[in-house]
Amino acid sequence: MGSKNEHKELKALLEALHGKVDQLTAEVQRLQGLAPPAEGGAEAPTTEEPVSDASDDAALSTNAHPAVEAVCDFVAAALLKRDEDAWAELERLTHSGALLAPRSLDHLKAFSWKKLRVNARRYFKSRDEIQPARVEPSVIDDDTQIVKVFVAHGKGAASPLTVARDDGAAGAWRIQTCSL
Repeated sequence: MGSKNEHKELKALLEALHGKVDQLTAEVQRLQGLAPPAEGGAEAPTTEEPVSDASDDAALSTNAHPAVEAVCDFVAAALLKRDEDAWAELERLTHSGALLAPRSLDHLKAFSWKKLRVNARRYFKSRDEIQPARVEPSVIDDDTQIVKVFVAHGKGAASPLTVARDDGAAGAWRIQTCSL
């Protein structure tokens, strides 16, 4: 078994690697047109249309759309007191594609969800405080497969979460990536 220093160094390297993966994921999404350009890049024009679902006659408010609700539920799950309860709810709300690798659940608990739980507790006291700053695309129809929801938290730029329809969950909206 390695020394305590080796363990700390390995942990620091893994956390740095996780940060790089988050950056690469954001860059890929930006290149695919799912995210705004990095700082200094030309900003794509945004519209202030409400999020809507083509299957509904009336436009839904941003907070009422099932894709946005999934994001708010996901962040709220990170606020649960007991780790076991949080892990179960976060797993339920995570896209099945993100859980395919043999150790993916262990990785999520050790890194992504651990960071999410720390940040969610720092930013929010309850689910009522979790609000989207913006949603892309601004109009969601039956053909929309991926939505990016930027969660406002009052501590800098809003944090993006990507939610997608999940065939493994009967087409329900599930979280693919989280940068909170």
